[in-house]
Amino acid sequence: SRISLINRELGRYITLRTKQRPFHPQGDQQILDLAKEVFAVLRTSPEGDQHLLSLINVTPRPVRVEIPIAALGLNGPCWHDIIRERDLKADTDSLTITLPPYEAFWLVPCGETRS
Repeated sequence: SRISLINRELGRYITLRTKQRPFHPQGDQQILDLAKEVFAVLRTSPEGDQHLLSLINVTPRPVRVEIPIAALGLNGPCWHDIIRERDLKADTDSLTITLPPYEAFWLVPCGETRS
């Protein structure tokens, strides 16, 4: 049923979230102004060694966003979407991604430890 699907996905999100050190309440977080349609937060683990970029499209339309990876001090050609279990490739200085309506992406640098 639809309710069981929602509950299953919610449980999966909670499990994913608890395994990521950047979501720790004592970790740093920085709100990013990438696009007015996207709520973006760069989270850092309390130890400062793990990062997670949370992107949420808050509109009913797809939104293309360019993330200035180099300007954030997070150089790296590969970012892993932990929700969808797939890698995304960045250019030298930025990562461009199209967010579907009302979708969230949790991206971690491929070179950092992930659970």
